[in-house]
Amino acid sequence: MKQLSEKYEYIIVDAPPVGLVADYYILSKYSHANLFMVRENYSKLNSLEDLNSIHQDKKLNNLFIVYNDSKGRNGYGYGYGYGYG
Repeated sequence: MKQLSEKYEYIIVDAPPVGLVADYYILSKYSHANLFMVRENYSKLNSLEDLNSIHQDKKLNNLFIVYNDSKGRNGYGYGYGYGYG
């Protein structure tokens, strides 16, 4: 990792999800940021609860969640307009 960081500004390592194997905790010692992909209507709620526990217990530094595959919602929203009469 040291050789890679001397040559590259960013190094991205794809690892198994936290909790399945110990690889992630080993690799996280060398990372500046830990990204977790969360897919709408696919990722399990207990996985998010596990991530929250990991964050609260400070087991991983710089934990970030990327919310992916979000579908737009129909209905009430923010907007601007005016009417007459």
